[in-house]
Order: sequence, then structure tokens, then C-alpha cells
Amino acid sequence: WTVQRTQLLGTSDNSVGGIAGSSPTDVWAVGDFLPDAATSNQDATLSFAEHYNGSKWTVVRTPNTGPNFDSFYGVTASRGQAWAVGERLNSQYQDRALIETWNGKKWSIADNPQPGSVRDMLFGASALSPSDVWVVGDQESRHGVFETLAEHWNGTRWTVVPTPDPGSSGNHLYAVDAVSPDDVWAAGQQLGGQAPDNGLVEHWDGHTWSVVALPSSTSASVMLDGIAATASGQVWVAGEADSPAQGGRPLIEYYSGGAWQTASLPVSAGSVWTNLWGITVTGGTAWAVGTYVDPKTDNNNTLILRGDDAVWTVDSGPEPGSGSNILGGITAIDGQLWAAGIYDDGGSEMPLIEHR
Repeated sequence: WTVQRTQLLGTSDNSVGGIAGSSPTDVWAVGDFLPDAATSNQDATLSFAEHYNGSKWTVVRTPNTGPNFDSFYGVTASRGQAWAVGERLNSQYQDRALIETWNGKKWSIADNPQPGSVRDMLFGASALSPSDVWVVGDQESRHGVFETLAEHWNGTRWTVVPTPDPGSSGNHLYAVDAVSPDDVWAAGQQLGGQAPDNGLVEHWDGHTWSVVALPSSTSASVMLDGIAATASGQVWVAGEADSPAQGGRPLIEYYSGGAWQTASLPVSAGSVWTNLWGITVTGGTAWAVGTYVDPKTDNNNTLILRGDDAVWTVDSGPEPGSGSNILGGITAIDGQLWAAGIYDDGGSEMPLIEHR
């Protein structure tokens, strides 16, 4: 793993967490930044994107939709185009789902549905082609209950595609991975009437979305933030299991042959506060990234895991910051690995991009 040299926008926080690319010479990392111009709202983040052309990373300006707040949480790419997703605050301070599209020359704001009467947010994206793109997140109704949200781009327009909501108290989708037009997977969390809450996995078969049952958690609340699937029917999900007794622990579950297995992770995978934010697969090996709290310093350190359904090991990665170092997303492009996050060196947050 090596740290990539990135470009900064302004002198305040620059953060990335989503990363994707069409090729090793066409990679995007997205997130947000705090503007430092005298005429800007220096308390409201704006959307942020960096591009790698095979030799260097360069900031590419993205449009911002309103006076308050814009942020990207996920990105996907296909054939030189890209789609970044997140949220924005409108003039009434309502969260609205944000999709921006790169057409090879510039970023533009998409006209996408906003089905939630109170709010809509998007966290994950996956593209099979420039005319087959999925984005997922959640929506909140006027009753204050969150429901899953999936939207699809067919090359002409964005539409909401109905998704199940098995949790009685709320449901969220945080990640999506499209294998083919009739094989798309999404992961998140479902909330019941009482703790603990459970992870949520849903599958698109080309006609409808359905819930794929996971092992129920009896002692820890499960949140799934990343998902990776293969054409051979294997699926990995990554996230965390939180309990009052053990704190936050990393969690990876593996699906094959119609059954789920919980991966046995090494003890050195983190402290009592650990999160896995992203997962990808390349060459038959799965890779997951996140962060753990170092009890000696109280800083967040990067966490990189590699493995298969049974055997997982910690992979050592660089930590350029003297303070916290966090990885929030990972992608595989033609056998190469790219991870994105943030680090701090005693000042503002800086974009952290690592390559293997």
C-alpha cells in the first residue's frame, strides 16, 4: 500500500470516503470540503471530487445546489462516466437526495425523484453501464419512520424502484453492488421494536427487490455499510456489531450456496471501537477497510482486512497523519486496489487515498 499525493481545495477540511473508477487511469474519489472564501458559509460543507488520470490527482469542481450544505458519500463509474451520490439541504433545511453525473467533461446535477416527504439521502452507487446505474439510501416520511430507497437510471431518466422494509421501526440501505441487470445486491440496517437491531440485505432479480434473510443477532446491533458480490453467487457484507458489553466490533458475513457464514476475524483487527466501512473483491480475495480506536492515543487508525469466507488477516497500510487516519471506502479496478478516507496531522482533515 502507498499513500497517493492529492490536491487540496482551500485551506480547511478536505474529506473523501467514496472511490470508484472505469480504469486505473480514470479514478474518482468524492466527499466534501469546508470552503474558506470570505463570501462562503464556512460552517457548511460543499461537495468535493478528485480525479486520477494515471499520473496525478486533481480537484475537479462540482456544482452545489443550495445555500446550506452538500456532501457526497458514494461514487460509481463506467466507461469514462461517473455518478456521485449524497445529500443536500434545500432552502427549508430539508435533506434531499443528491446525484451528480460526470459525462466525461463536466459534473452536472441530476433531476432525480425525491419520494420522502421529510427527507431523502443516498449513500451507495453501482453502475453496470452508462444506461444501467443503481443508487441506494433512505427516505423519511411525515410519520418520522425511515424507509429504504433505491433509484435506477436507464440512460434516460431516474425512477424509484420499490424496496422492502422489513424492520418495524425503520430501514436503511447504505451500499449497493450490481453484478448484472438481474443480479444486484444492497446492504444496510433494519430496526425492530426493541434492541438489538439487525443487518439488512436485499437482492434485485431483474423484476423485484426481496429481502435475503441474515442470521439474527441476539446480543449486538448490526449495521452493514459495505457489500461486494461476484458473478459466481458469492456475497460479502461488512460493518459492525455494537453491544454494551463489547462496544463496536468489526463484522464480515459471507454468503454462498444459499447460506450465510460469519467470518472469524483476527484479534488484532481492532479495539473495542471498530468500524468497517467498505468491502470489495478481486482475484478471489475480499478486502475490507475501516478504522479502529487506539486505546493508547484515542486516535482512529486505519484498518485493512483481507481474506475469503473463512481465513482473514490484517494487511498493514500506511498512516500519514499524526492524529487520526480513517479509511471509508475501497474499490478494485483491473486487479488494483484503491482506498479513500481522511487523516489529520494536527490541523484540518486531509484526503487520504491509498493504492495497492
